[in-house]
Amino acid sequence: MEDINSVAHPQQKLLVLDAAMGQLASEQAKAFNASIGITGVVITKLDGTAKGGGALSAVSDTDTAIAFIGIGETPDDLEKFEADRFISASWHGDIKSCLRKRKKH
Repeated sequence: MEDINSVAHPQQKLLVLDAAMGQLASEQAKAFNASIGITGVVITKLDGTAKGGGALSAVSDTDTAIAFIGIGETPDDLEKFEADRFISASWHGDIKSCLRKRKKH
């Protein structure tokens, strides 16, 4: 990877992380960043139950940003990351649960 980086001189170096990796994502990101310096992160498999917390830690630990998220299994399911939309979608389920619990009481 370091050899390819030194020959190709890529403008973007994106690390692809599975949303279900958990805290291992942070360690992988730190090692990848120390080796070649990453410019962003792609988080895949956000269409399942994983919330991507480990991947978010990886972004924080490497002082980078989320470039894209994968929400399915095809190339068309790769989307540019938009923080407001992601937060809104993530909290939507939690808000619905809270409202259901509130109605029961």
